[in-house]
Amino acid sequence: MYDLSIEYQIDEFMIYCRSRELRAKTLESYEHTLRLFERWCNDELNITQVDQVTESVIRRYITNLQERGKYTFYANEKSKEQNFPERRRDFRKPVSAATINNYIRNLKVFFNWLDSDYVLKKNPMKKVRQADLARRMGLSPQNLNNKMKRDNFTEKDLIDVANALDCTLNINFELNDTKETV
Repeated sequence: MYDLSIEYQIDEFMIYCRSRELRAKTLESYEHTLRLFERWCNDELNITQVDQVTESVIRRYITNLQERGKYTFYANEKSKEQNFPERRRDFRKPVSAATINNYIRNLKVFFNWLDSDYVLKKNPMKKVRQADLARRMGLSPQNLNNKMKRDNFTEKDLIDVANALDCTLNINFELNDTKETV
């Protein structure tokens, strides 16, 4: 029987990636994305096993990325203590579409690896494709890709993304002094 914990599977995936001699930046990107996703799954949904991750979980994660802003979530407490994210000028600013697209791509690589290694019965990333998202939004894949590269989304575009992913977009204002949402 496999150890289906997300943590163990990420460790195995990273060993696999290192054995393929991927570039250091690629390895860092994969590990960073996957550790954030692992922590979010555990903290937000109490999910610790890869076979508990569904398409709905992935959608919720993507939506949460869009809503929470930069540097509001971290893989471990140590990185928060070392990096002081609240001191950054871009703290809580929107996460760019390009970054979200990178996270989606990294998650897709991970879940495709799990799928190809026969760890999962169903790959939750199989249906999350940029071309499908573009079509659901009434855009060409090239137009959507251009919007992502330029981080050029209107509120209507974000609503279209949410609808295409069967999610709800929530945009809030937060008071700087009290962090109260209004």
